[in-house]
Amino acid sequence: MKKLKMFLLGFAILAVFSQFCCGVFSGRIKKLEKLKLGMSQAQVSQTLGSPNIIKSARKEASGKTTEAWTYLFKNPGCEKAKAYLFRFENNKLISWALEQPRLKRANKIKKTKNKLKT
Repeated sequence: MKKLKMFLLGFAILAVFSQFCCGVFSGRIKKLEKLKLGMSQAQVSQTLGSPNIIKSARKEASGKTTEAWTYLFKNPGCEKAKAYLFRFENNKLISWALEQPRLKRANKIKKTKNKLKT
């Protein structure tokens, strides 16, 4: 009986913790709803914080500049990390999208590296 009570207590604590994590994650995702096409890079940074990765930045001969930023939304308690790719042209947001397949590949590479270390 005592083991059952301990198990139920542990399960209840885990359930509460999971709900807290999901709430934090959904709060981060809700920031995406504030974004609008045409926003400047500074406005996107102000809304989401600094990007995790700046994938590319270039200036063409015509003077047009392009950049690609990636933001990682991590939530170990509820979901795997989600990567969103943001594209800018001449300092204006032109698109953003979920970048899940590449992240899966990165996670596999990371797991492989960890196995090699052991």
